[in-house]
Amino acid sequence: MKALVAYFSPTGTTEGKAKALAADIDGDLFEIRPVQAYTAADLDWSNPNSRSTIEMKGGSSVLSELAETANLNGYDTLFLNIQSGLRTTI
Repeated sequence: MKALVAYFSPTGTTEGKAKALAADIDGDLFEIRPVQAYTAADLDWSNPNSRSTIEMKGGSSVLSELAETANLNGYDTLFLNIQSGLRTTI
């Protein structure tokens, strides 16, 4: 099996899980990054106007613009690891 573990982790929590999975299955790792990186203010879930709060309420697409895309050729398994609670279209 040739596997790719793709993950989105603005806070770093999901990154650790994705790296552990990739190591366990001897898979490749790909970080899904938005063009505009998240700041600490963006991640302030207690602020009703922060980027993350607006995204979680469905006010915008979380990953509308990606910094780069993964080449899936040659992989027969894809693990997609994103933060729970986020509404996104990939």
